[in-house]
Amino acid sequence: MAPLLLEERSTPLAGRGLFTAREIQPCSLLLEDKEPFVAVLDSPLLTKACAWCFVYLEEANPEDGVKLSACQSTSWKHSHKYECRIYKNLYPQVLPNTARMILQVLLKQQHNAISKEDWVQFLKLQHHMGKIQERASKGNEYLKDTMQNLQLMARAGKEYSGSNESQALVETLVGRLLTNTQTLTTPLFTPLGLVLSLRTSLLNHSCAPNTAMTYSHRTISLRALRPLPKDTELTISYIDTTLPLSTRLSELQNRYHFTCACPQCSSSKTLNHPDPHLALGPLTTNPSLRTELGLQVSELLARARTLSPRDSLAPLAKAYQLFKSHPTFPPFLSPLQQVRLDLTIALMANGHWTPALIQSLITRYHSDPILYPEAHHPARVARAWVHARLAGQVGHAANGAPSSSGPGSANPEPDIGDEEVEAARALSVRFRLDWGGVVWALVSEVSGKILKSHGVE
Repeated sequence: MAPLLLEERSTPLAGRGLFTAREIQPCSLLLEDKEPFVAVLDSPLLTKACAWCFVYLEEANPEDGVKLSACQSTSWKHSHKYECRIYKNLYPQVLPNTARMILQVLLKQQHNAISKEDWVQFLKLQHHMGKIQERASKGNEYLKDTMQNLQLMARAGKEYSGSNESQALVETLVGRLLTNTQTLTTPLFTPLGLVLSLRTSLLNHSCAPNTAMTYSHRTISLRALRPLPKDTELTISYIDTTLPLSTRLSELQNRYHFTCACPQCSSSKTLNHPDPHLALGPLTTNPSLRTELGLQVSELLARARTLSPRDSLAPLAKAYQLFKSHPTFPPFLSPLQQVRLDLTIALMANGHWTPALIQSLITRYHSDPILYPEAHHPARVARAWVHARLAGQVGHAANGAPSSSGPGSANPEPDIGDEEVEAARALSVRFRLDWGGVVWALVSEVSGKILKSHGVE
């Protein structure tokens, strides 16, 4: 970490944490980790993204410098030479994400491919095994399942790696992974898999975090979202902050074993508002209706995530339709917010540019300002870039032009159909839109904020 910028300190309730050693200005780069301790792709993406540089191939361009042969060579030297035979023997079975993480950690440790310093830092991370075992023994069903899955992953990692470490120790290693991993994403925040950084693992939680992380290839960057006085603890969010207060408290207690006392939870707020989940009309007065809706949507989202973006459109559209009967459900709350984001991607994958743009605009004006109050928040800037791309595609469709990325491009887009041309033209006429001007304004917005949100690559 940068000298005289951050300090590692012990906290009375949350163990170790990172604090500012001096006053920090908004958008300042706080730390950068160019080599995570361990990272893996989600299983469905193993053939769709580079397992070394983490470029999502659907978002890659020739100028990204993606050279798969070079990545394969580097990945082989780093860890894959230890794993390859195991995965060949298991094929077509694919181990779950965390099982692949523990396998990589055990294999690298066996072959002295982890430095002593990194291993010591990894062992310092919280694993919460004692709390998991104690609460599971007292009947906590969630933690009973967690304990069973943890033991299975530890057993699999130990068996496949041939590790001589005890089962008990391997279970604590899995516990460290479950507690400290974060979601790996592209620069546009498309989820890719799981990552553990020894440096960002020191960040504690707040439901109103004061920093934001971005990912570019294997580099993790952390920036300040707002002015941070000296001695301020740096925080990120471990969970979905749009969840109801009671759900947030329960999830943090079950997964991370602490009671959140951040300003949002202490004042019974969600996203700086009195908990909006308490004003959802029939969904508030009829808990069983809320539960049924949540289960239906969760099932459809889970099904969609097993499919490619193009094939996920049907379950996502069905999930979105479920909210039509509940018009009071705020657009910025989960699960509607997540459904809309995933639906936008699916619509884009199918060449339905106009409805994708409409969903994206709802996110832009009705969700993002509440979810991310800072205009330079990386998620808002990334989505503005997506808006610009969508506006460009709708403009092409309105003019009857072919897709902006034709045959042979890195990102061949679906052909523009007659229905899409008609929808784009109707939108243009209704609002008298100059698509060139719209795209220029959005690109200018991104250009003016990208250095603050993502820095210089």
